[in-house]
Amino acid sequence: MKTRGWLSRDWRCYFGSQVSQQQLDARYSSYPCWDEVQRIEGSCSEHDAEHYIEMIDAAIHYANIKLRSNALPRAILQGARLDQRGCAVRERQAELNELAKRLAKPES
Repeated sequence: MKTRGWLSRDWRCYFGSQVSQQQLDARYSSYPCWDEVQRIEGSCSEHDAEHYIEMIDAAIHYANIKLRSNALPRAILQGARLDQRGCAVRERQAELNELAKRLAKPES
C-alpha cells in the first residue's frame, strides 16, 4: 500500500498497535522513498491474502478514526461523521471488492 505525504507519529502508533494486536506482519515505512511515497509493507501466506488485507484495512481505519477523534474538536467531528460515515463505508467496501476481484483466481 502506498500513501502520499507524511503521517503523524500518533497515526503510526495507532496503526502499529492494531497490527501488533492482530499479530500481522506489517509495518509503516518511516523513511521517504525516491518517489516521496510512504509504504505499508508486510507479508502473509497466499491463502490468507484476503483476510490479511481486511485486517490491514481495519488497522488503517482505526488509526484514522483515533487520530481524528483526538485531534479535532467534538463539535466538528459530530457534523462531519454524519455526512461522511455512509460515503466512507461505501468507498471502503468498493475498494475491498475490487481487491477481492484482483486476488481471485480463475477456477480450473
